[in-house]
Amino acid sequence: MDDATLQALKDSIAKWEKNARAECLDNVRMGMLHCPLCKIFNGRGHRGNDCEGCPVREHTGVQYCYETPYWDADKANDYFQFERFLSAARAEVDFLKSLLPEAQS
Repeated sequence: MDDATLQALKDSIAKWEKNARAECLDNVRMGMLHCPLCKIFNGRGHRGNDCEGCPVREHTGVQYCYETPYWDADKANDYFQFERFLSAARAEVDFLKSLLPEAQS
């Protein structure tokens, strides 16, 4: 993992740690515009290859954070289910931390 990707992953973890401590859903920041990894990898690929090189996609094999806790958090946010959101946000933190190289975890 190159330095820029590693820093974006760490920044993504920090963002989700903050989301997991939110006091209400109004304080939550989600989506491509708020994701350090998306700022590097989302939309850079050719047709069908968005997220190419992203450590999330490298792990899951699918794009746009499918098959991660992100989608549980997104759905909970959409339906104003705060406790469910916090649980999914904590799961997202754990998931992202699992992507750190061994020396960084």
